[in-house]
Amino acid sequence: AFREAWKSRRCLVPATAFYEWQVPADGSPKRPHAIASSSGELLALGGIWERWRDPADGTEVRTVAIVTTDANELMEPIHHRMPVIVPSEAWEQWLGAAVPPASLLRPYAADRMQAWRVSTVVNNARNDRPECLVPLGN
Repeated sequence: AFREAWKSRRCLVPATAFYEWQVPADGSPKRPHAIASSSGELLALGGIWERWRDPADGTEVRTVAIVTTDANELMEPIHHRMPVIVPSEAWEQWLGAAVPPASLLRPYAADRMQAWRVSTVVNNARNDRPECLVPLGN
């Protein structure tokens, strides 16, 4: 389904942070975490985009999907996968006409990231505000 997008419609999605939900072993509710660069710089998440026609009304719809990879050491306790994070020196490779090298699909270096628990306020996409990133006490 994404073969053509992978070949020629890759993009970078800038992000201050991304969220992932940890499933506790004791069956309690999922725990949201924010994950960001340890230096505070923006992350560039590797994505692909596609356009298609809505069969209901014929309008063009553009969609984006974030490409994922295996979790690094920081992410493993939280979730089994993570977004592909493209370092700035590889942006041209990711966006270029050729298929990017497999090395860009590896997990981002764990020592360049930080993670912290956040409130369940992030469970609603309409809550796009600074408090979504406030660390939650354990």
